[in-house]
Amino acid sequence: MSKDFSEAKSPIPFDKELLNVGGAYNRTNRKFTAPVTGKYFFSITGIVAFSASLPDISYFQLALYQNGGEIGRAFSDEMRDIGKHGTISFQSTLGLTKGDQIWPMISFIAPKVNLVGHGYTHFSGFLLDEDITWSS
Repeated sequence: MSKDFSEAKSPIPFDKELLNVGGAYNRTNRKFTAPVTGKYFFSITGIVAFSASLPDISYFQLALYQNGGEIGRAFSDEMRDIGKHGTISFQSTLGLTKGDQIWPMISFIAPKVNLVGHGYTHFSGFLLDEDITWSS
């Protein structure tokens, strides 16, 4: 991510690709599409910025989605203070069928909270083991 992001219910935009062999990640729809059936590993890590002018407590929730269904969540919160940063991290190993789509999305974000871009938030996914079915 090159900018801070605070939009809930929309796939997180990652505009920089360090490696995208096979083009599985699509920057337009912000989703990873499994090129083959198999086992995949996904990870998202980032920093959450909490404003100094928060209510008593504020929080941020990120979720990983597969074909529109939620796989799991990561959570970060902060008590009212002088403005701080929290971390967020989520990893998952999934069995996917060719064409399945995976994406991280902010499921809840309080006002004056941002997911920090500028190289601090990363999403990765890769094939661990292709499922090859032999037929005679």
